[in-house]
Amino acid sequence: TVAVDATQVFSSKKPHCDHCTHQTSNGVTTFFHNVLAAKVVTAIGLVVPLAFEFIENPGKEYDKQDCEKKAWRRLTKKIRELFPRLKINLVGDGLYAEEPTFNECEEAGWNFMITLTDKDLPTVNAQLPTNRDDWTGTRSRRVTGRSKPVNRKAVRRKVRWKTPVTYHGQIVHVIEMEETDKEGNRVYYNKWITNVKPNEQNALDLAQTGRLRWRIENEGTNTQKNGGYEMGHLYGTKERAWKNYYLVLQIGQLLNDLTRFGDYIQK
Repeated sequence: TVAVDATQVFSSKKPHCDHCTHQTSNGVTTFFHNVLAAKVVTAIGLVVPLAFEFIENPGKEYDKQDCEKKAWRRLTKKIRELFPRLKINLVGDGLYAEEPTFNECEEAGWNFMITLTDKDLPTVNAQLPTNRDDWTGTRSRRVTGRSKPVNRKAVRRKVRWKTPVTYHGQIVHVIEMEETDKEGNRVYYNKWITNVKPNEQNALDLAQTGRLRWRIENEGTNTQKNGGYEMGHLYGTKERAWKNYYLVLQIGQLLNDLTRFGDYIQK
């Protein structure tokens, strides 16, 4: 399962180089260096770097600024070149709920589980019955004991799916997952669009796969920014220095995590 997400590495009120992206608000211009990361995400919290694409302008002259979607097109090509035989379950936020991404995944032979908000893809959301009892299927499970994080209460997990759904002539499917506590209060909800047909055997696992997307934000980006790695600090003023630092940071965290999740030191 590979999650994709963009993050800001650092920002400044002064341009760092000719390749900075920038945004002006209330007359104040802020300059950024962002990167789009693809990382293998796991249920235990181990996040493994896979490939990266820096979001940057080509130089002083350009028609439109670089952005996450443009970087994603480049990153898709890079992943396919680096790992031509790798089968991928792609998970991403609502930005990737779009026809080009779906087509790229189909062409590459990848599965996708993309977050679907109520505002995304109105033609798809319009096909979802208002009455949840009219969805194609439902599975539920009580999550207790060792199958839940130690800091969470027991919950009732319910997964529903609607299949088939069409989007621009393509057959896709929608899965939603809701968790409620013993009082019936909702403690989690999310919805995904996927090219994997859900059924009673795989629906719960598919929803859990889509849910893994948050690992790239928490164990990935948040840890690197606030967990002692100081990713947001500008470690180099030369053009490539910040890129080198960012990539070395990924290796450093991976080594730390392999030690933390393993038992080598204990033995």
